[in-house]
Amino acid sequence: MGVVHAQLYPQVMGGEGPVVETAGVIAAEAAVKVIEVSHVRDELTRARLRQLIQSGGLKVIFNAESMILRQKWDLGAESPAALEEAFTGLRGLMDEAAFLGAGLFVVMSGPDTAPEGRAAARARLAESLKRLCDEGGKLGLAVSLESFDRDVDKKCLIGPVAEAVEVAKAVKKDNFGLSLDLSHILLLKESPGESVSQAKNFLLHAQISNCVLAEGSPSRGDLHPTFGTEGSLASVDQAAEFMRALDKSGFFKKPNGGYVSLEVRPREEEYSSVVLSGALRFLSNTIEKL
Repeated sequence: MGVVHAQLYPQVMGGEGPVVETAGVIAAEAAVKVIEVSHVRDELTRARLRQLIQSGGLKVIFNAESMILRQKWDLGAESPAALEEAFTGLRGLMDEAAFLGAGLFVVMSGPDTAPEGRAAARARLAESLKRLCDEGGKLGLAVSLESFDRDVDKKCLIGPVAEAVEVAKAVKKDNFGLSLDLSHILLLKESPGESVSQAKNFLLHAQISNCVLAEGSPSRGDLHPTFGTEGSLASVDQAAEFMRALDKSGFFKKPNGGYVSLEVRPREEEYSSVVLSGALRFLSNTIEKL
């Protein structure tokens, strides 16, 4: 079980701030075995973070998505210059991921296109992912593509799980796989169990998170609010369905996978440490349902 660091502590999402101190709160939780980190700008802070990770005996996932969104990188872009910019930026982050001891490097697609342009964009995405896998293989990294919503918030090309699977089939690399986020599945109005079944041959990484779709809600969209927030779509029953499907698929026995991260983001009035405790209780309640 892991925790997404920069969601629990949004103040570090830009690669600055109390990176080590906040990671230390996560590392102090004995139930947490994996920390999902993002870009850290300062080399000294990065070295301190690596020492903390090693001291805590944690495994590491490197999530590049906040940088992809910030820099507007698109691995399926139509422009060759934009494609190269995205690849070069992510290749640089791979070195950082390897320095921190990561085994998995998580990326996302760019924005959705017009329906008639999706097939070509998926083909360009697959070619970019092949290049990243080749580079990742030199550093001991597997690459994972995460599905996002298509018409609510991030509005990404990938997207529906079936289309993520098509990309995975096109990539055909031993160190490539897929990431599924429970909240993104719900925003796509897909079934947790069916999504896992579709992606099971490629699935390396899963996230348990919450979302709200109600119009006018301050938590609407891809904000990963605390479990139990008014209008929540992710219930204990749905999380249990997701976990059961993962177990049935053999996910937890995969040598390069089996990572499950809790992804929660506190509101301004909430305390991150308390939100983490609440998420761990939600997980405990979920496990009781299995």
